[in-house]
Amino acid sequence: MSRAAVALLLLVPAVAVAGDAWTVATETRPEKLVVGEKFEVWLAVLAEVPAEPEVEVQEPLWGPGLVATSASYQSADQQSGRYRYSKCWQFVADAAGSLSIPPIRVVLHRRDNGTAETKVTEALTKSVAPAEEADRRRPRAAGGEHREPPPRTTPAQRGVMAALLGLAGLTALLAGVLRRPRPVPPEPTAETRCAAALDGLRAPGAPGEVEAFYAALAGVLRGYVVARCGLAVEAPTTREAAAALRAGGCAEALGAAVVQALETADRVRFARDASSPAEAAALLGALRETLAGGGGR
Repeated sequence: MSRAAVALLLLVPAVAVAGDAWTVATETRPEKLVVGEKFEVWLAVLAEVPAEPEVEVQEPLWGPGLVATSASYQSADQQSGRYRYSKCWQFVADAAGSLSIPPIRVVLHRRDNGTAETKVTEALTKSVAPAEEADRRRPRAAGGEHREPPPRTTPAQRGVMAALLGLAGLTALLAGVLRRPRPVPPEPTAETRCAAALDGLRAPGAPGEVEAFYAALAGVLRGYVVARCGLAVEAPTTREAAAALRAGGCAEALGAAVVQALETADRVRFARDASSPAEAAALLGALRETLAGGGGR
């Protein structure tokens, strides 16, 4: 898909999409890549559906020559029946030449009919320029004239600067000695934050509130898995969460309870399995009890 088409997906809310159709595309920003300089890979999803769907991005195995510099981030919004979703990864190209951006598989879970649809983006091949070429492209001084280096400082000036720096250092040292140290509270654990979030979650009081409850519960538990296991993705799938908890050394009882709750939430939200408010309240109580018993430590 061309760069112009991707830009339309990312920026224009009034893009025309056929009824119940959806589109995926990727692009790099900037378009011209240089060795050692950061660039971004953007994924754009545009769908025309009656209810806001859930987008599951199955992150590919990034090929050689791509060095991740930060965690990915994403955004989504639903306006007038059009749903727009975007996600970004940041990389540095470590070698000049040809660079391949692999296809990305996207699963669209539709809330209006309970189906899941899958699409795969096209692979991209980009050319990475060497760093010297980037230096040649940088603007030079007007007219290309030679600029003289700044004048050197005299010994007297250097002496004054050294004295001022020494005085500043002594002031900072005295301020540190005189300042009473303040105790730093310990950083709350992932289990502590998860328990607090579950305490703030209200069990559904009527059948019509069950699906919204499970959506909120799944968000709390996926956030716990990201914090507990240090994942780079913000919303891991249930399968990714289970694998991360096993690899991260999470207590068996707590890990099993979290995965079981996520699987129940998936069945209720996407497979339309029946669940009563009483069953939802019992599941919430069991999770709270497992965390209170120290199951995550």
